[in-house]
Amino acid sequence: MIARDLERLLPEISGRTTADLDIRFRRLRGSGALPLAGRGRHAPRLQAHHLAAALIGVGGSVRATDAARAVVDFGAMREMGWADGDRLSDVLAAVLGDVGQARRVHAIRFCHSHPYAVIERASGRERLFSRLGERPAPMRIDGAGIRDLCVVSGDLVYCLAQELARQCGAPQIVAA
Repeated sequence: MIARDLERLLPEISGRTTADLDIRFRRLRGSGALPLAGRGRHAPRLQAHHLAAALIGVGGSVRATDAARAVVDFGAMREMGWADGDRLSDVLAAVLGDVGQARRVHAIRFCHSHPYAVIERASGRERLFSRLGERPAPMRIDGAGIRDLCVVSGDLVYCLAQELARQCGAPQIVAA
């Protein structure tokens, strides 16, 4: 899969417009989060860390022009409770690189008003990521509560992991 393929797939799934995604992907290419060189048949294939950056760029920012900044901010978030915990970008890349792990993801949630991210597992377990691994501010669901929450479906994560495995020639898990 190349970046253009992902850019064509996401409008149907994400609810974002083609123009919005075009701006996001241009910003991500400009920041080095997505490969820049080559076009068409010569375009470089996306790796797991590129797909992780794309998901963070799409889900981690409200405005398209902030996609590259979202990759820096959300990607550097650490797992809650661990000063030296895993970074969100590394965990997402590991999940996308393993079809078995991707299959167990229910959703990835990005909250912009109280910056944090959560990877929810189908089993109900969650991995919470925040700045410096600290607990995010208490949230109220009222007029001043949670806003700008973006949810990336586990089905999309699984689909992307399968596509990545297919291009690498790795064995795939077929849903039972």
